[in-house]
Amino acid sequence: MLLRARAHRLLLAAALLTVLMTTTVLATLTAFSGAVGDSALRHALTDPRNAADAALVVKADVPGARRSDADAAVREGAARTFDGLPHTVRTLVRSGPYALPPSPGSRTEGSGNPDLTYFAALDPTQVRIDRGRMPRGPAGGTVETALPLTAAERLGVRPGDRLTLTDRLDGPAVRVVVTGLYRPVDGAPYWRLDDLDGRGVEQGGFTTYGPLLAPSGVLSGGTVSAGPSG
Repeated sequence: MLLRARAHRLLLAAALLTVLMTTTVLATLTAFSGAVGDSALRHALTDPRNAADAALVVKADVPGARRSDADAAVREGAARTFDGLPHTVRTLVRSGPYALPPSPGSRTEGSGNPDLTYFAALDPTQVRIDRGRMPRGPAGGTVETALPLTAAERLGVRPGDRLTLTDRLDGPAVRVVVTGLYRPVDGAPYWRLDDLDGRGVEQGGFTTYGPLLAPSGVLSGGTVSAGPSG
């Protein structure tokens, strides 16, 4: 019996040793896996090629004289929010609403609910000109502008067309000439700043087309009414 008990104790000890060794190996593997995971996470966050996109969107009605202060505040807030990670700050300054002239026979003619649009000083790196060219500064009282391709197709507008837009905020009318048609950069987070999300057309109580891409001087020089900035 004594020899048998000793044999059992040896088996139990061997089994216990096996369990301890297995547990130690598992703990080592878990620690190794955690270290690899932490290293991969740090690499993903610090390498802009691997980091996932994240967007901080800020929109506000800012008077023209305070836009530089607002821009500085947004850049400071972005640096604090992303805590040293690589980031880019882009802006979209837009006008108030304008009424498009009704097309003959369209449902908006004489309805009192005209189609609407608005001007925007878009980041040129976030658009691709499909036809025509980018707009330049105002000339002879006419504002050069480019339309989204989707909006132009719906409106039947082409480069070279001239339109007179009515300010819905009781300001003066604005004469424009269409110099080009553009497409937004596909999937770019920048277009979250746009009320139409880069789609070019939004239907509701009013149908809104845009934005009309205009030189930044048009938005800051008082040529058009002021709207919210993002």
